[in-house]
Amino acid sequence: MRRRRRARPWMYWLMLAVVFFAVIRLIGPLAADVAGRPHSAVRDSVSQHAAPVLELSATGWTWNGRPVYRVQNLSSRVLSHVSITSWQGDLLPLLAISRESPNRMPKQPLVQPPYQVPPGNSAWFVGEDEGQPRYVVSWLANGEEAYEVVTTRLVSPA
Repeated sequence: MRRRRRARPWMYWLMLAVVFFAVIRLIGPLAADVAGRPHSAVRDSVSQHAAPVLELSATGWTWNGRPVYRVQNLSSRVLSHVSITSWQGDLLPLLAISRESPNRMPKQPLVQPPYQVPPGNSAWFVGEDEGQPRYVVSWLANGEEAYEVVTTRLVSPA
């Protein structure tokens, strides 16, 4: 008499789950390119209309439980219509724009765009909890959008 194999439905579900996650992993970067999201793998760190002029640093402050970062304009030009987005493409709130560090963090973000960051001044903004933060700062340069991808430097504990 022939033995009949018993069906193992859990094995089929496991294979289906593996295929599902593999497809998601492969399509994710392609979808980012189609949507034009900043975290696209083909995006340069500086646009063709800009020279690297920004420096990002962590402040150690928090705003509503989220970290606050400072991006400083090291150029000799005013950056106009400034916006800061996360690597995932979310617009991040600006808290202050000034040459000196604010005495205390404001309770509300700035609400009257467009924002301008003069030379030597900094923009304080609410970031995201990430291992190594990466943000896209964009502005208008001669009527065209310019951007720079900024990251914090990792400091060796040596």
